Amino acid sequence: MMFDRTYIRIWIAFIWVLAFITMGLFFEYGVLNKDLLLFNLTNLESNVVNKDWENAATEFVKLENNWRQQRFFIQLNNGTSDVSSFSAKLAQIKTLVYNEKEEALGAIGELKSLAASITEAFPGP
Repeated sequence: MMFDRTYIRIWIAFIWVLAFITMGLFFEYGVLNKDLLLFNLTNLESNVVNKDWENAATEFVKLENNWRQQRFFIQLNNGTSDVSSFSAKLAQIKTLVYNEKEEALGAIGELKSLAASITEAFPGP
């Protein structure tokens, strides 16, 4: 039998470890650009604080585009509830910004903490 040989088990274990490390590096340094999402959220927040709703709407469009670009890899790396929460909060902020409501600040704060969580290579519970 092939699996009775110890060297085959060592090779399989080595491949698993190598795949795990590669996946971690891929998500941490390759595809998940957490700084860009947080940068967009910070700019959006400062525009809402300054009541510059036109620039806030422009910044929201940038944030939404960045979310669309990274969504596939974030979905691979996170649970469905995290991605759904992020999408729901994003929709809430969109409505608040386009209706020029200052309540958007609270939702932006929640989205910032959620964005920091879902863009980690291996997020915790």
